Amino acid sequence: MGIMELGAIGELVGGVAVIASLIFVGLQVRQSNDHSRQSIDMERNQANRSMTQAMADVVATLEEAEFVDLVQRASRDWETLSLADQGRVASWITRLHTNTVSIFLAGENGLMDEEFSSAWTDFYIMFIASPGFRRWWALTKVGHHPDFVAHVDARINEGEIRTRLELNMPWYTAAAA
Repeated sequence: MGIMELGAIGELVGGVAVIASLIFVGLQVRQSNDHSRQSIDMERNQANRSMTQAMADVVATLEEAEFVDLVQRASRDWETLSLADQGRVASWITRLHTNTVSIFLAGENGLMDEEFSSAWTDFYIMFIASPGFRRWWALTKVGHHPDFVAHVDARINEGEIRTRLELNMPWYTAAAA
């Protein structure tokens, strides 16, 4: 076997090795991408669970009849509440607000299911759309995330939110009327 034939065999073996390496690297990239997707899905599911639990904790406060009455009064006219009651309601709505902003931003960034994010944001906006909570919103929105403020203000101005509050939470609006 001459040097030319050995060179041709070497080129053939080298070509096969390059192809095998490319196939191996392609499989590794695919496996890495699958692993990354699974990790992202697990993180997204954990974020959904965490946010759902945080929101459930905030909403659970509404199981207390006295607090429901206080929230209903706050929704009608913020200014008629005592300072102590304003503080109690402000604390509650701030927890609701903080969780909602986190959910909103996670949905906007694709880190949370968009329908889930939208539903919670709408729930929050239904409260903020009431006259009393609009007053709270006007007093505090300057310190909130600008994208969230723009979204809430736009939704409140649509006018559909109050109707949705009446449809979804008649127990709340009946006492507030």
